Amino acid sequence: PTPDFPLVLYAHQGRDEHPLDSPNFLNREEVALCVQIVSQLVQVVQKPASSAVTPLLPREIGVVCLFRSQVFLMRDKLREAGFRDVSVGTIDDVQGQEYRVVLV
Repeated sequence: PTPDFPLVLYAHQGRDEHPLDSPNFLNREEVALCVQIVSQLVQVVQKPASSAVTPLLPREIGVVCLFRSQVFLMRDKLREAGFRDVSVGTIDDVQGQEYRVVLV
Protein backbone atom coordinates (compact mmCIF):
# COMPACT_ATOMS: atom_id res chain seq x y z
CA PRO A 1 0.00 0.00 0.00
CA THR A 2 0.97 3.60 -0.52
CA PRO A 3 -0.39 6.78 1.05
CA ASP A 4 -2.25 7.48 -2.20
CA PHE A 5 -3.69 3.95 -2.46
CA PRO A 6 -3.82 2.30 0.98
CA LEU A 7 -5.36 -0.97 -0.17
CA VAL A 8 -3.92 -4.47 -0.31
CA LEU A 9 -5.72 -7.51 -1.71
CA TYR A 10 -4.76 -11.04 -0.69
CA ALA A 11 -5.93 -14.14 -2.49
CA HIS A 12 -6.18 -17.43 -0.66
CA GLN A 13 -7.39 -20.88 -1.46
CA GLY A 14 -9.37 -22.10 1.46
CA ARG A 15 -12.34 -24.33 1.84
CA ASP A 16 -15.60 -23.29 3.42
CA GLU A 17 -16.83 -25.62 6.15
CA HIS A 18 -20.40 -25.89 7.30
CA PRO A 19 -20.63 -26.92 10.97
CA LEU A 20 -23.49 -29.37 11.51
CA ASP A 21 -24.98 -27.39 14.39
CA SER A 22 -24.95 -24.03 12.60
CA PRO A 23 -26.40 -22.45 9.45
CA ASN A 24 -23.11 -20.50 9.07
CA PHE A 25 -19.83 -21.18 7.29
CA LEU A 26 -16.24 -20.90 8.41
CA ASN A 27 -12.90 -21.04 6.63
CA ARG A 28 -9.87 -22.10 8.68
CA GLU A 29 -7.33 -21.12 6.02
CA GLU A 30 -8.78 -17.62 5.84
CA VAL A 31 -8.54 -17.31 9.63
CA ALA A 32 -4.90 -18.43 9.61
CA LEU A 33 -4.09 -15.87 6.90
CA CYS A 34 -5.79 -13.06 8.84
CA VAL A 35 -3.87 -13.92 12.02
CA GLN A 36 -0.64 -13.88 10.01
CA ILE A 37 -1.49 -10.50 8.45
CA VAL A 38 -2.39 -8.97 11.84
CA SER A 39 0.89 -10.24 13.27
CA GLN A 40 2.89 -8.78 10.39
CA LEU A 41 1.09 -5.45 10.53
CA VAL A 42 1.66 -5.00 14.25
CA GLN A 43 5.33 -6.03 14.00
CA VAL A 44 6.12 -3.88 10.97
CA VAL A 45 4.26 -0.76 12.00
CA GLN A 46 5.41 -0.91 15.63
CA LYS A 47 8.99 -0.63 14.39
CA PRO A 48 8.65 2.50 12.26
CA ALA A 49 11.42 3.42 9.87
CA SER A 50 10.84 7.09 10.60
CA SER A 51 9.21 9.06 13.37
CA ALA A 52 6.43 10.05 10.92
CA VAL A 53 4.87 6.59 11.27
CA THR A 54 2.58 6.13 14.24
CA PRO A 55 2.75 2.62 15.75
CA LEU A 56 -0.24 0.41 14.97
CA LEU A 57 -1.90 -1.04 18.05
CA PRO A 58 -4.01 -4.22 17.93
CA ARG A 59 -7.05 -2.24 19.16
CA GLU A 60 -6.81 -0.15 15.97
CA ILE A 61 -7.44 -3.22 13.79
CA GLY A 62 -10.89 -4.48 12.86
CA VAL A 63 -11.72 -7.80 11.21
CA VAL A 64 -15.10 -8.15 9.48
CA CYS A 65 -16.44 -11.65 8.91
CA LEU A 66 -19.53 -12.67 6.96
CA PHE A 67 -20.67 -15.41 9.31
CA ARG A 68 -20.94 -15.71 13.10
CA SER A 69 -19.09 -19.07 13.09
CA GLN A 70 -16.17 -17.34 11.39
CA VAL A 71 -16.27 -14.55 14.00
CA PHE A 72 -15.97 -17.06 16.86
CA LEU A 73 -13.10 -18.94 15.21
CA MET A 74 -11.30 -15.71 14.27
CA ARG A 75 -11.55 -14.36 17.83
CA ASP A 76 -10.24 -17.61 19.29
CA LYS A 77 -7.24 -17.77 16.97
CA LEU A 78 -6.37 -14.07 17.39
CA ARG A 79 -6.51 -14.46 21.18
CA GLU A 80 -4.29 -17.55 21.00
CA ALA A 81 -1.79 -15.44 19.03
CA GLY A 82 -1.88 -12.68 21.65
CA PHE A 83 -4.12 -10.24 19.79
CA ARG A 84 -7.01 -10.01 22.25
CA ASP A 85 -7.59 -6.32 21.46
CA VAL A 86 -8.30 -6.81 17.74
CA SER A 87 -12.00 -6.20 17.13
CA VAL A 88 -13.77 -9.03 15.27
CA GLY A 89 -17.40 -9.06 14.21
CA THR A 90 -19.93 -9.18 11.44
CA ILE A 91 -20.74 -6.03 9.48
CA ASP A 92 -23.55 -5.29 11.94
CA ASP A 93 -21.12 -5.51 14.87
CA VAL A 94 -18.54 -3.11 13.44
CA GLN A 95 -20.88 -0.66 11.73
CA GLY A 96 -20.05 2.85 12.89
CA GLN A 97 -16.67 1.88 14.34
CA GLU A 98 -13.40 3.40 13.18
CA TYR A 99 -10.16 1.48 12.68
CA ARG A 100 -6.82 2.31 11.13
CA VAL A 101 -6.78 -1.11 9.44
CA VAL A 102 -9.75 -3.24 8.41
CA LEU A 103 -9.52 -6.83 7.18
CA VAL A 104 -12.58 -8.15 5.36
